[in-house]
Amino acid sequence: MIPGVYVCGTGNLATALYTALRNNGLQAQVYSRTPQVLNGVATLAYGQDVPAPGSFVFLSVTDSAIADLARFFTGTACTLIHCSGSVPMQDEALQVQGVFYPLQTFSKAVLPSWKGLPVLLEATDDSILQTLKTLAETLGATWHAADSQQRSAIHLAAVFANNFSNAMFGIAEKLSEKSGFPQDLLLPLVMQTTEKLKHSHALDAQTGPARRQDEAVLQKHLKMLEDEPELQEIYALMTQYITRQYPKK
Repeated sequence: MIPGVYVCGTGNLATALYTALRNNGLQAQVYSRTPQVLNGVATLAYGQDVPAPGSFVFLSVTDSAIADLARFFTGTACTLIHCSGSVPMQDEALQVQGVFYPLQTFSKAVLPSWKGLPVLLEATDDSILQTLKTLAETLGATWHAADSQQRSAIHLAAVFANNFSNAMFGIAEKLSEKSGFPQDLLLPLVMQTTEKLKHSHALDAQTGPARRQDEAVLQKHLKMLEDEPELQEIYALMTQYITRQYPKK
């Protein structure tokens, strides 16, 4: 397929990508700042070990580190691919030739399945794009061609869908524990909330006092949060947003 595949970084995404590549028969190697062992395999060090010409090097690091990391591979005749949702491919400071952005949340503790996982792709030429498509398919993922503007827009949507939702789950856990119940009491509710999205749009699936515009319950909840002004403000803002989506007839 290609002379070699290298993954730069040892964070959540890098670990998930490297593990998936290895599990699917690709002899991927990992670059890190200092030599270490990742999943039983010794990593390579930036600036010391040079990848084979023509290799694909995935820059799986934080957005702010991509440009500096890319400099290590200047002149190596490798194809540089970053994995960011918000960084444009055309940024001259990066000198990358493609983007491989998995639309998923990653953590080392819980490695997700790549089967059906959407990966957004962009490349400077059709040959590189075809290789990225093949890599995505090898992992069992589904690929979608997306330019930098489209990718940035879906990244913003993902922040709302995942990061903000997770923050809300954190608030719910706090309130649940405050009431004397374990956080896992809410898990069936959370699971059913996401399950419903497989069958209907979120706007149609919305339930609760804000959707019903039940003022008695809404005011009771706001009063219960008087000792938590930040949460009270969040509750009021979310309630206002939801009620505006369902004007009274």
